[in-house]
Amino acid sequence: MQNKLNQMKADIIRKKEQQITRQAIEEEVANNQKKVQDLELEAIRKEFNLEELLEKEELKREKLEELKLRQELDNEQEKR
Repeated sequence: MQNKLNQMKADIIRKKEQQITRQAIEEEVANNQKKVQDLELEAIRKEFNLEELLEKEELKREKLEELKLRQELDNEQEKR
């Protein structure tokens, strides 16, 4: 009788250990998924910022090119 009771207690403990282990694994997976999502969002933000910087640089280049052309035109007109 005592042996059967001890076996039941051991089974309950084993099931509780399995439940705790399963729960810990699920929490770890959830945490890892959150970290991945955060990294993905950060990568998207950085890509967006980079695109903005590239657009600004392109606009700056275009304005400089336009200014240079205007100066060349003015110089040509002065020569005539």
